Amino acid sequence: MDALVLLGQFTRAVPPPTEPAGGDSAFLVLLILIASAIAGYLAAADRKAGWQGALMGFFLGPMGVIAALGIDRRQCCVTCGSRLEGNCGVCPHCHRQRA
Repeated sequence: MDALVLLGQFTRAVPPPTEPAGGDSAFLVLLILIASAIAGYLAAADRKAGWQGALMGFFLGPMGVIAALGIDRRQCCVTCGSRLEGNCGVCPHCHRQRA
């Protein structure tokens, strides 16, 4: 009888198993998505596509940052096809008036 009493006390002394915290991994995923959105914005901002780059970085993660490098929303010269910076009236490459 003493052995059963000791066995019952031993099982009460062991703490129940705990489940791993799921909040840590969710926080890490959210942190990666926010960092990717910021990196996507910075990657495309100089080509006038910052918000598109931020959205691609947030929804596609690090692959969206790489894709944001290809976005270019600047206007093109109709004659030579080079990219124009700002509201310039003359193309810096072919020196023709912008239409």
